[in-house]
Amino acid sequence: MKLIIMTDMEGCAGVLNFTDWVYPQGRYYEQGKAILTREVNAAIRGFRENGAGEILVLDGHGFGGLDLMRLDESVFYQRGFPGPYPIGISGEYDAIAWVGQHAKSGTPFAHMAHTSSLDVLDLRVNGRSVGEFGMSAYISAALGVKPLLACGDLALCREASELCPHIYTAWVKKGLDPGSGGECTPQEYEARNLSAIHLHPAAAERKIYEAACLAARAFAADPGAFSVPPLHGPYTVEIDYRANCPGVSTGKRYRHEEDLIAALNLSWEDCAAP
Repeated sequence: MKLIIMTDMEGCAGVLNFTDWVYPQGRYYEQGKAILTREVNAAIRGFRENGAGEILVLDGHGFGGLDLMRLDESVFYQRGFPGPYPIGISGEYDAIAWVGQHAKSGTPFAHMAHTSSLDVLDLRVNGRSVGEFGMSAYISAALGVKPLLACGDLALCREASELCPHIYTAWVKKGLDPGSGGECTPQEYEARNLSAIHLHPAAAERKIYEAACLAARAFAADPGAFSVPPLHGPYTVEIDYRANCPGVSTGKRYRHEEDLIAALNLSWEDCAAP
C-alpha cells in the first residue's frame, strides 16, 4: 500500500485555541507542531507495522504544522503544492489518512471548527455541506485514492464516518459548545468553539497508532471496501460567508460541467484575484 497522510493542526489533542497554538506568532506554536508531529509519527508506525510501503506526508496546515526534524525519517514530506487543488493528492497512491483534522464550519460540539478560513459560514459541493475533510475526500475519490483513516476531534470523526461509511477513525478530543455559531462574525467565531475535553497527548498517540494498525489490516484484506459515495457532473461549489467579511456581501457559486477539481479551483482563483 502506498499511502498519503494529510495533516492539519487544529484537530490535535492539546491544541487549545487559534491565537496561542496554530499561528506562527502564537506562544505555543512550536509546541503545537511537536504535538502534531508525534500524532503523525504514531500513525506512520501503525501503518508501517502492518504493511504500508511508501508514505507521503502532506503538511496541510496553513502556516505549516510539522517539525521536519522530529518527523519519522522513513517518509517523504511535502510542503507547498503546484496550484491550490488537488492539494498534493496524487492518483499514484492507494489510500489517504488524515491526522490533526478538524470538523467543518458550523458543526455543533466541535473544537476549533472552520472551513478553509474563519470567514466561511458553509461550503457545499453538489449541495452537500462539506469541510476541509470532505473536499479532500472527494478529490481523493476523483483520483482513485481510498479514504482510510481520519483522526481529530469527535465531531470530525462523525463527519468522516457520515461521508465515508467504512473509514476508520480515532478521536482525540471532543468539543463542548452547542450550536452552529452562524450568527458570529469571523472574529467572534474564532473565540467561540474553544471548550473541549482532550486526551493526554500520549494517550492520543496510542489511540491513533491502534486505529492505523486496524485500518491498514482492513485495507490489506479488502481495499475495495473503502469508498466515498460518487459525485457526478455538473459540479457545483457554493460558499456562504459570515457577516462582516471584507469585500464579501453575498455567497458565491461556481460550476464546472466535467471536473470537480476544476470547480474547486475556480473558487480559489476568485478568492485570490486582486
